[in-house]
Amino acid sequence: MRYVIIAEIPRLVRRLSEVTADAEEVIFLLPEGTAFPGVLLQGEKVVREDPLKGDTYRKLLLSPEDRVILQAEGKDALQGMLDSLFEVCESVPVVVVLTDPGEMPPLSRSNISCLEISELLQKNIEKEWLHIRNRAWTQKIRELTQDAGNILILTQHDPDADALA
Repeated sequence: MRYVIIAEIPRLVRRLSEVTADAEEVIFLLPEGTAFPGVLLQGEKVVREDPLKGDTYRKLLLSPEDRVILQAEGKDALQGMLDSLFEVCESVPVVVVLTDPGEMPPLSRSNISCLEISELLQKNIEKEWLHIRNRAWTQKIRELTQDAGNILILTQHDPDADALA
């Protein structure tokens, strides 16, 4: 599977690359003159072309098997990129990352989904809150069992809480 990431906010590029960890190839499509933030990882490459031109996507040989993550500033830029993209491959799946919910033009395609940038960051933050909570629970169990000579841990697929008590 190949990801094509088009982002007008350079700092967002590295955050989006975390989503694509399982991809065979990741292409970062950046406007000419935009610096890439950080170091390219294995399977990643930068293409500096105009994301508003259909020829850009033809050069990439965009196909329905690819996945596109698109972030653009402003409704007109976003609509222009989507038009150029679908001119080349109308069935490619696209996730649009919105910096402002009012930016999204009306959608009439089943292969487009939207995600606010705050949700993208929020999901990672929520994951971190879960890690913190789990570490606190683990520490509590360690404190409760630190003086124990032996500990029996019972595992069961569908445990009965009353039976374990």
